[in-house]
Amino acid sequence: MTSTINAQALRDRYQAYISTLNAKDWETLSTFLEETVNHNGNHLNHEGYRNLIPAETHFVVEDLVVDPEIRQVASRLDITVAGKKLTEHCFYKFSEDLKIERVWSLVQDG
Repeated sequence: MTSTINAQALRDRYQAYISTLNAKDWETLSTFLEETVNHNGNHLNHEGYRNLIPAETHFVVEDLVVDPEIRQVASRLDITVAGKKLTEHCFYKFSEDLKIERVWSLVQDG
């Protein structure tokens, strides 16, 4: 049986994940990730996942929808990478212990 969590807890967990990315706190990043994360069909360890994110990247959450029953988050992010503006549309699937296990992501010019 799958346990459900509070919507605010899932929202807070996601916002903390984004704050960690923006702080470039790569050691703490691993506390948000399962051992292997499925990112757009690619199975990545923590280092592989971290390497997807250029160091000069900054994320701003523009839209956020959470579904605590299935532990999923949908977000639209405004991203700045080395001065270039992008938009990312993401879906995240969290495990029961609120670690990211799957990410579906589409990035387009801002």
